[in-house]
Amino acid sequence: AEYMGTKLFGLFFMTFQSSQIWGNLLSATILDSTVSQHDTTFCGANYCHYSHTFETEESLSYSKDILIGVYVGLTLLAMTIIALLLEPMSKVRPDSISTKGVLELVSSTLMHLKNFNQILLIPLTFYSGLEQAFIAGEFTAGYVTCTKGVSYVGYVMICFGATDAILSFVFGRLVEYTGRIPFFLLGGATHFVLHFVLLIWQPSPDAVYVYFVIAALWGMGDAVWQTQINALYGCIFSKNQEAAFANYRLWESMGFILGFAYHAGLCMRVKIIVLIANLIVGLFGYSMVEWRESKKIGFKS
Repeated sequence: AEYMGTKLFGLFFMTFQSSQIWGNLLSATILDSTVSQHDTTFCGANYCHYSHTFETEESLSYSKDILIGVYVGLTLLAMTIIALLLEPMSKVRPDSISTKGVLELVSSTLMHLKNFNQILLIPLTFYSGLEQAFIAGEFTAGYVTCTKGVSYVGYVMICFGATDAILSFVFGRLVEYTGRIPFFLLGGATHFVLHFVLLIWQPSPDAVYVYFVIAALWGMGDAVWQTQINALYGCIFSKNQEAAFANYRLWESMGFILGFAYHAGLCMRVKIIVLIANLIVGLFGYSMVEWRESKKIGFKS
């Protein structure tokens, strides 16, 4: 059952992350601008949003309007397809419909925090939201746009999305043969290395391939977090999955919120250090969960 859940999340996130490909293909096609010549030594880890602005072509504003219009149109189309074609869950699986009210759901979510394993998993869950906010909002601004212009963001993020989608599917299949621990180690090691590279690397307009390598490796790490953390929640909290996944979404969303909230207030170097600290605490919490679960299995045997 544990591996079936991992396969399911692998397939889901392959489909979900493929939206990065199509969405960024649109932005790369529609947006077309170049950054005026400036000192790129203020890019990378030295980048501070509040003290660094870009002079772009006037046509970019019009291109943004077109892009937003296309995204809104696709959103409305998706909502229409779901409303007309998706069969209600009440017909497909009547037994799966929760009868809890809003207050009861909130209460069960908060009560689940009494579970010590949930407390231990909060930092890594929080990190999974924080790192996604970073690659989407910080890396694209302080490294890609700062040196190559906004039109390159789409192509770099296509690389991220393609790697994320493919490896989400692959990891969901491989975990049956390797177990989940090697994948958490892989995700942690990959992102640790990338954080330190981003701290010391000075981006250059001539080193275009480096942006794509970083995006691809970040996508590999994100594929681990998205598939394996979800599967871990389903396995560890199998008797109370509704409250567990509500907590997962809560703390991941908190990571998203913080990542975008301090976008304009902190410099890049501080943001990367925050990521490193969160990852260290998160992996420590995860290792404690694995240790507690192994002791539980040993006690039962």
